[in-house]
Amino acid sequence: MNTIRITRAAAVAAAVAAVTLSSPATAQAAPTEQLPPGVIALNDGEPCPDRTFCLYRDYSWQGPAFGIAEGYDVNLNHFDMGDTVSSWYNRTEMTAVITDVETMNYVILDPGMWMEESVVTNDTADWVTWRP
Repeated sequence: MNTIRITRAAAVAAAVAAVTLSSPATAQAAPTEQLPPGVIALNDGEPCPDRTFCLYRDYSWQGPAFGIAEGYDVNLNHFDMGDTVSSWYNRTEMTAVITDVETMNYVILDPGMWMEESVVTNDTADWVTWRP
């Protein structure tokens, strides 16, 4: 169990460092209300950092954005992104599962894959979980 915590902590630290190093000092980050563990705010349209699962409110990777460190299960409703995400990019080494709890429909996004929601599924995702 301690190994998993150390690995997750290292992934979060790497994601935060990547965002800090790649962001211009004058850029304004997305609002940082109380974020769940493993979640970082990204700048509008900022590229997805390595080893991070990124979600953007708008199509074409625009609008408020957040990154989730691999392995962290996250309820998107805990930081106002539930039912609002249109673009996804999985830069982790794990398979992400995006779930709409109202319909229990889900999408699997393998490492290195990206997706823009269809008109039918846009703004319906509530959870991000992981498969080994």
